Amino acid sequence: MLSIHGHPQTAYPYFAGYKDEQGDTDGKGYNKNYPLYPGADDAKYLKVLDDAITHIKKFKPNYLVISLGFDIMKGDPTGAFLISKKGMEEIGKRFTQLNVPILVVQEGGYSLQNLRAGAKSFFKGITTPCETLSL
Repeated sequence: MLSIHGHPQTAYPYFAGYKDEQGDTDGKGYNKNYPLYPGADDAKYLKVLDDAITHIKKFKPNYLVISLGFDIMKGDPTGAFLISKKGMEEIGKRFTQLNVPILVVQEGGYSLQNLRAGAKSFFKGITTPCETLSL
């Protein structure tokens, strides 16, 4: 499991999600946390996502489950990141590099405007390259 989320020093649940938490016993090394401090913008988030995708590629998954929270977008009343609509589209595009089936589960976002715009942008990004593929 890989997780990009608010740093536990500044974000709920305040006690879990630190970078050094990598799993336990048989699961050791199967967890990678990417905690980010408030103010993370498109460039910062995408840089971290690129690193996470590098790790995902090493694992060679047959499919991917994305827990997608739109509370990372600028203006969300509970979030502290500054991801734009264009950033959401780029996040979607990054996942297409993996060339595996993807299930997206929406799990956060508390601004109706961001939910509409973010979902449209993310799914535009995740589907655009697929239009040129012949299946």
